[in-house]
Amino acid sequence: MKQILNSLDQTARLLGVFAVLLFFGVRSAVVNLYCWDEWKRREIRHRLTSISSKIILGILRVQTEVKGYRDFRKSNFLMVSNHLSYLDVLVISSQVPTGFVTSMEIKRTPFLGQLTDLGGCLYVERRNKRNLLNEVEQLSEGLRRGMNIAVFPEATSTNGDSVLRFRRPLYNAAINAQRATLPICLNYKQVNGQSLSVRNRDLIYWYGEMGFLPHLWALAGAKGVLVEMNVLEPLLATPEVEDHYLAETS
Repeated sequence: MKQILNSLDQTARLLGVFAVLLFFGVRSAVVNLYCWDEWKRREIRHRLTSISSKIILGILRVQTEVKGYRDFRKSNFLMVSNHLSYLDVLVISSQVPTGFVTSMEIKRTPFLGQLTDLGGCLYVERRNKRNLLNEVEQLSEGLRRGMNIAVFPEATSTNGDSVLRFRRPLYNAAINAQRATLPICLNYKQVNGQSLSVRNRDLIYWYGEMGFLPHLWALAGAKGVLVEMNVLEPLLATPEVEDHYLAETS
């Protein structure tokens, strides 16, 4: 009987997540009908994403503890974070409306591509450097308009065992827009009341060839997740950094 009840609870949570996503998708699509300005649409969608993220995290019993720099809601930044799971997007967005930078591969992925479009994501073609300056300028424009733009510099999610090479050119958006960079470190501490370890981390971490829906189904059965969002002090570009940027792009 207990197993049946747990399965029903897991199913109800998964259906709850999809209900929120459906409502979010409809609201985001309606934005196109009355808002013709591309950047205004993105701003509205970022707010909708933030609200939806809070609800979904509640359904999945994900608790977020914010530590460190507390004034990150008073200005906008180029946010830079480690990347361990699709939950990272929900955790950051639940704290402040944010536009996320993702790859064209994700845009072309069924279901996830539609979600990122509706969420107002910005796309970069990581395998094609010819359009890099245009992509950086797009991010810069978002920052100039007062938006938070979040970048996962490793370009993909990992299991946290090591740090991949950073994709540095996107940092130039902060220099162009004269905005600070805000470092964020996400640290998943507990799942099902137990400290995170190699044995249970894949219930949260999503990387490699893991399927999205099977992983979400398993996560919906978790009894609770605790994550720390450590926000470091903002970093301003120094004249030396600007000179280096100009030398790279000249």
